[in-house]
Amino acid sequence: MHSTLLNELKEALKQFPLPEVDVAGIVESCRKDIDAMAAANAAALQGAQDLALAQAELLKGGLDQAHSLLRRLRRSAGDATPSTRDVVVQGVQRALSGMRELAETGYRAQADTFAVISRRAQEDLQGLSARLQPRAR
Repeated sequence: MHSTLLNELKEALKQFPLPEVDVAGIVESCRKDIDAMAAANAAALQGAQDLALAQAELLKGGLDQAHSLLRRLRRSAGDATPSTRDVVVQGVQRALSGMRELAETGYRAQADTFAVISRRAQEDLQGLSARLQPRAR
């Protein structure tokens, strides 16, 4: 899809010949921008999916352990003792702590994605500045 867009941009720029403007350079810069955004979006989506799956698995594991422990206690002793309740609470807290760590990992991944996009924007500005300089004849 983006190759069609780039071809249209190239054709539109050809209609306005400017001898001092590097049309091919502008189109190539746009292609790199689109590629960088596509890669960043794909990485961000994959990271979000992985993060959500890992968080769900952590929470499910903690809740399954707590449920299993409570079921065994009901069969063997009737009601759960205060110390048993503490064990269940600690298990759930561990699961939530793991989920928080994963969220922090997700935040770092987003920061890395933003850094990639920022680098590309900086390269774009430098390239644009260079292309706007008059060409040697």
